[in-house]
Amino acid sequence: MRDVFYTLITLVVLWSPFAACLNHTGWLRRVSQTPFPEVRMRHMRHSGLSTEQFIWPLKKEAVVEGDLLLGGLMMVHSREDTQFTCGPIMAQGGIQTVETMLYTLDQINKQWTKFKIGALILDDCDKDTYGLEMAIDFIKGQF
Repeated sequence: MRDVFYTLITLVVLWSPFAACLNHTGWLRRVSQTPFPEVRMRHMRHSGLSTEQFIWPLKKEAVVEGDLLLGGLMMVHSREDTQFTCGPIMAQGGIQTVETMLYTLDQINKQWTKFKIGALILDDCDKDTYGLEMAIDFIKGQF
C-alpha cells in the first residue's frame, strides 16, 4: 500500500503542470479553436453527401478531464513525407492503443471515487523528431 501511495504522489508531482494548462472548460489552451462545426455535419446529412466524400479534420490530441492527468504519446496516424501532415490512421496499432488507455482509465475511475484520473493523449504520427519534441514538452509541462 505504501508503494502505491508513493507512486500516486510521484505521478501528481510529475503531471501537475498539465492541470495548470487547462482552461475553465477543461480543454487545453493550445487545442485548436476550430472544432468540427455541427452545422456542416447537418448540411452534409441533408445534402446527401456521404462521410467518405468529406475530409475529416485532423485531431492530434485526446483530452480526458481529471484531477490527475497522465500523458500518452501514441502513433495513431502513419508517417507522411511532408513535415506538417500525417498519413492515414494505423488500424492495427495506432487507434487500438488509444482505446486501450481510455478503457483502462474508465475502469480505474469507476472504482475510485475520491479523485478522477484524466489523460492527455497526443498523436506523434510515427515521426521520431515530432515525438521527441512532444516528450520534451510533456516533461517541461508546456502543453
